[in-house]
Amino acid sequence: MGKLKKKIGLVVGTRPEAIKMAPVYLTLREFFEVDFIATGQHREMFYQGLSPFGIKPTVDLMIMEESQSLESVLSKSVTGLSTLFKEQKYDLVLVHGDTTTTLGGALASFYNRIPCAHVEAGLRTGDLSYPYPEEANRVLTDDLCDILYPPTQLSWENLEREGLGSKDCLVTGNTVIDALMIIQNKWGIETTKKENLVVVTAHRRENWGSPLEEICHAIKDLALEFTDYRFVFPVHLNPAVRKTVFGILQDVDNVELIDPLEYDEFLRLLSRAKVALSDSGGIQEEGPHFGVPVVLLRHVTERPEGIPRKMVFLAGPDEEKIKEYFHFVVQNRWWEYVMNQSNPYGDGRASERIACHLASRFGLSNVVIPRFEEVF
Repeated sequence: MGKLKKKIGLVVGTRPEAIKMAPVYLTLREFFEVDFIATGQHREMFYQGLSPFGIKPTVDLMIMEESQSLESVLSKSVTGLSTLFKEQKYDLVLVHGDTTTTLGGALASFYNRIPCAHVEAGLRTGDLSYPYPEEANRVLTDDLCDILYPPTQLSWENLEREGLGSKDCLVTGNTVIDALMIIQNKWGIETTKKENLVVVTAHRRENWGSPLEEICHAIKDLALEFTDYRFVFPVHLNPAVRKTVFGILQDVDNVELIDPLEYDEFLRLLSRAKVALSDSGGIQEEGPHFGVPVVLLRHVTERPEGIPRKMVFLAGPDEEKIKEYFHFVVQNRWWEYVMNQSNPYGDGRASERIACHLASRFGLSNVVIPRFEEVF
C-alpha cells in the first residue's frame, strides 16, 4: 500500500527559524504528514522559540558544539540531513530564510533529488558581506530550490532580476506576522499601550567587535540622557556578544541586561515599547505590527520595505546616527505615526498561502489564496 499522505520534512536550526516556521508547520498538517526537523544549530534558544506554539521537533540532529564554526555547522547539517532524507523518503523539503542550516537543508535536498521549497526567498542586500554569511546563504538557497516563497513584491522582483522568476513562485507575506498574531490572539497582547520603554537587541556576526562596542556606547549615552526611559536588552547567549555588552552596559542604572526571553514574553515587551534599537531581521517586521519604530543597527537591510514608510530607520552600528534617529523618534512621538500604518511585511495569512499552494501542487486541494499585496 502506498503512503496515504505526502510527507514533508520541515528543516530548522535557529530560534528565528523555529518561530517563523511554527505557523507553517501547524498549517501544513491539515494536508500533509510533516516532520519538524531540528539540526540543533541553536539549542536553548531554539526550544525557547518553539515553546509558545506547543511544538516539539520530530527529529533533533543535535549538531551544536561550543565555539562552532560555519564550516562545522554546514557539513554536519548536510551529512545529518542527507542520512535522514535517505531513510524517510520525503516528497518535499521546506527550508526557511538565511541560516547555515537553511543552506544545508537545500544542499541535502539537492543531493538527494528531493524538491525543496524556500520560505522567505528573494531577500537581498546586494552585498555578500552584509549580512554575513546570511546573504550568501540566501542567494545559494534560492538557486538550489524548486519552489520559492518571497514574502513581498520587492523580494519577488529580486528573484525576477536574477532569472529565477520562471520557478514556481508565490508572494506570501512573512510568516513571522502569522506567528506573532497567533501569540497575540492567544495572550491578548495589545498594540496601543506604550511605556517609556526601549527594546534593544544586537547579535549579528558582522557587528561583533568594534561595531557592537559602538552600538553599546550609543545606548549608554542615550540611557544617561533619557533617564525616564528603561532600556531592556535581552542579550544573546553567544559569548562574543555577552562579553562586549556586559562590559559596557552592566553598570548603567536604567539599562536592564536580561537573558533571551520566550517568544510570547518578548512580544509582550515589544508591544509596550516606544522604540526598538535592533540589528534583527524579525524585529524590522514585528515592530511595525505593534506600532514600534525600529532604529536598525545595520549598514544595509534585505527588508527595506519599512524604510520609505519611515517605520525603520537605517542607522548602522554608527553611534551618532543611532542617537540622531532615536532623538527624532522620541521628539516626534513617532510611534503614534507607525501605529496608524499598515504593515508592509505581512497580513497573517502567509502560512495559509504556502499550505494551499503546496496542496494544489500535489493535487490535494483546489483552494487558491491571492498573493500578499502590500497596502501603501
